[in-house]
Amino acid sequence: MSNVPPSLVHRIIKYDPADRDEHGHYTGAEEAVSDRGLVEAADLAVIAAFAEASGIDRLEIREPAVTGFVHSTCSRRMGHMVSGLGGLIPSDLAGHHDWAEGFLPVALEPVESCSATKVNKPSNCRTRRNTLQRRHDGAPTGGITTLQLPLTGPAFNRTAESPHSLWATRNGPVGRHSGFAAAYGRWRRNQEEPPTMRSNFSRRRLLTTGAGVALGGAAAVATQSTASAAPAGGTSLTGVREETRSLDELYEAAIAEGGRLVLYQGGDVDSQAAGVRTAWAARFPKVELTAVVDYSKYHDVRVDNQLATGTLVPDVVQLQTLQDFTRWKREGKLLRYKPAGFSKVHKGFKDPDGAWTALMVIAFSFMYDIQGAGADAPKTALDLIDPRWKGAIASSYPNDDDAVLYLYHLYQQRYGWDWVAKFAAQQPQFARGTNTPGAAVNGGTKTIGVGGSGSLLSSSSTVKWVVPGGDHPFMAWGQRAAILKKAAHPAAAKLYLNWQLSEERQKAAFNGWSVRTDVTPNPSLKPVWEFPNAHVDGFPAFMEDRATVERLKQTFSLYFGEVQGPPSPGWLGLHPGA
Repeated sequence: MSNVPPSLVHRIIKYDPADRDEHGHYTGAEEAVSDRGLVEAADLAVIAAFAEASGIDRLEIREPAVTGFVHSTCSRRMGHMVSGLGGLIPSDLAGHHDWAEGFLPVALEPVESCSATKVNKPSNCRTRRNTLQRRHDGAPTGGITTLQLPLTGPAFNRTAESPHSLWATRNGPVGRHSGFAAAYGRWRRNQEEPPTMRSNFSRRRLLTTGAGVALGGAAAVATQSTASAAPAGGTSLTGVREETRSLDELYEAAIAEGGRLVLYQGGDVDSQAAGVRTAWAARFPKVELTAVVDYSKYHDVRVDNQLATGTLVPDVVQLQTLQDFTRWKREGKLLRYKPAGFSKVHKGFKDPDGAWTALMVIAFSFMYDIQGAGADAPKTALDLIDPRWKGAIASSYPNDDDAVLYLYHLYQQRYGWDWVAKFAAQQPQFARGTNTPGAAVNGGTKTIGVGGSGSLLSSSSTVKWVVPGGDHPFMAWGQRAAILKKAAHPAAAKLYLNWQLSEERQKAAFNGWSVRTDVTPNPSLKPVWEFPNAHVDGFPAFMEDRATVERLKQTFSLYFGEVQGPPSPGWLGLHPGA
């Protein structure tokens, strides 16, 4: 963030700049009080949608302090008055500075609130001079192009008889800037209707979505429940529309782009990408897919380093580290895009603004050798501490993989730390990679494997993967994927997301669970989010709480020892797939 204004600013407003006095206060005949209603909300939404279509993705707050008494519609709902923005942001304004910036999805929350605010004197609400900005490489003096949102009401009181006049400034003499204003006018006329504006604003939601960052300084983390607050299938404020092109049309676009796609896929061994490589090559032979498999915790920092050094390799990231997607969204690193079928994705498995979506369901539990376990096979994790299983258990390290850590955390919460101590006394064989428990059981070296994936629909006569009954836990999540904003092959990336979300691919899910609400791979198996003991909402929240994650890793290390051995995918370096 910077406390200096952008060097290139465009303002789109209704007021004639000639009607401002030497202090910049409006003195013309136009009404200066907002209707604070549907017209204002719709026009705010349409300007935000124009910003989205123009690639503008940040909002800057001009002088984030209100001099004067503000009475807002949201404060009336809360039953009290607010002075300035004191009811919307933390009372300590230290660190909130002029031109503080935030990313569009988060920063529009205080904009929405401000737009509903009635101010006795419009000039008192300096925060109403807000901006949406886009940085341009090579712009004069390294400038920032900014669309300035006029939040005072008259700019939104559009009628057929009184259309907008569009005025612009460029950090200098005020005058009409026909190019940018005309572009907005043309864009607006071409839209059938503005996107609807979310109405579920609350002070609690504003504070938890990180509006403090938008207004200048305090760190904040958006939780999974906040990220999914918009109604499923609703249109977000930024107006990203669901893809309507067919897979064949997207395929042609990917070929024209160069016919290449690089995917960073979270996993344990390279062979886990064999299926997607084969299916992709059969369906899209003219677009080369490079799928790089590595632990998600290495892929994410690899991407961060590549972005920092200008050496980005992947177009799509598909990872278990769910917290990275909310962070990358806040940092503006993801391309907001809604593939076909996005509106049918389970609401907990997608970002309402289209920054990311889950493409597949993965679940972890324990498994056993059917013949080796016999008639008295374990039914829940509580059974794993039976003395007869001593020396017969293989497990992936909970202090190496966060999903396995969450599974063990659920076991500990359900059965207590005494269970953990007794399990450690079973002398389980730990290894890196969530493929290793299944490999040990299938290979006949162990009877039970903990911390691996499987399917209730498996037809295997040798190994059974267990989903326990009642409140005995297992865990599942939607594996998230996103297109990086600086991807070299965005058309191919869009093709990939649409293909993976297609009914054809979702019906072929190996474990019988789809991320879509309208696709049921197997009628005998209910959707994973209908299993309360799968904790599909718990894992995203757990991944956001990095302090708890790190503390649990070290605690389990005390019981099970430090992680040993090289990573199962090998060491792939900084730029695999380049």
